[in-house]
Amino acid sequence: MTRRQTYYTLAVMALALIVLGGNAIVSVGNIRRLAEREHWVAHTRAVISDLQTILADVTNASAAQRAYLLIGNDSLLSPARGARAHCEATLVDLRTQTIDMPEQTRRTDALRQACNEAFDNIDATLLVDRHDPANTSQFLSLVHQSTQIMDQIRNLVDEMDRFEKDRLGERTEASAQSLHNTIV
Repeated sequence: MTRRQTYYTLAVMALALIVLGGNAIVSVGNIRRLAEREHWVAHTRAVISDLQTILADVTNASAAQRAYLLIGNDSLLSPARGARAHCEATLVDLRTQTIDMPEQTRRTDALRQACNEAFDNIDATLLVDRHDPANTSQFLSLVHQSTQIMDQIRNLVDEMDRFEKDRLGERTEASAQSLHNTIV
């Protein structure tokens, strides 16, 4: 092999190594973007799950309250007993997850306040002697407030859920694009 051929071969090999190195750098960047975008997809799904958990906790406690008020059996209150603590823990998690979005943080704070009002209302309703005619107006007022608070909670959860599902669509699309870029 002549000297010229040797240089030519070395130049081709060096060029191939440079191309492979550049490809590796681009691939690592694409994989990092893919991992980050998948993280945000999972994050958004966790927020949606927390919202549904909170709504289920408050709804179950409210249903237990109504069942108790209709039937009067204390055992019907068991779903309501642990719901407040579970709901509060989920709200703490939700606030941590939404801290990067001021709109969602504000909604989370409003949701926490509404949930506390709902549980306070449930507690207050259970303390009223429903069989004493003197308490009828107080009892009916608390039941009416319970309905209004639940409507407020549902509206907040729906609003937050729509916001998160919009983000989920955007993030899923960005993740799919990153996957495509990584493969190509």
